[in-house]
Amino acid sequence: MVKLVLLHKADSIYEDEPDVVYDFPRSYLKSVEEAVGDWVVYYEPVKAGPRGYFAVAKIERVIPKPGADGRFLAMIAPGTFLPFDREVPRLLGGRPMEAALTEPDGTPKRGGAVQLAVRRLPEVDFARIVNLGLPQELERIEATRYDPEPAALDEGRSPSSARFSSD
Repeated sequence: MVKLVLLHKADSIYEDEPDVVYDFPRSYLKSVEEAVGDWVVYYEPVKAGPRGYFAVAKIERVIPKPGADGRFLAMIAPGTFLPFDREVPRLLGGRPMEAALTEPDGTPKRGGAVQLAVRRLPEVDFARIVNLGLPQELERIEATRYDPEPAALDEGRSPSSARFSSD
């Protein structure tokens, strides 16, 4: 299995519904099939808006798109789509969040992989993005948002680390 970045924009001509289905062409079929059963991160391209990385989901299966030769649908496992509590920017300290989009000097690459609608995402990059979008202290942050002295939380759990295994 492999983790991916899936580009998505709200006004897309494709029939994407991030929490249900991702529409893609044959050129990405091998990568998406390899990600079945694993997690993906959704990314809004620069020209579409300011969000950057904004959600995660798990791919359940891939099917041919009915009535559209050469197109496929990645079906999202029900209940796995999770918008980030905090959108994650494309760049952090001027450096891309994805190693594959970074020049040797740390500056962002131009063209090439940057423009791919489906990109492979190393585990370390995935973990970094998810931990920024769904910080491990999220339960504590939310608990203190409205109650400055919340009841004690279970110290033995790490909610974001448990949720995103490939199992």
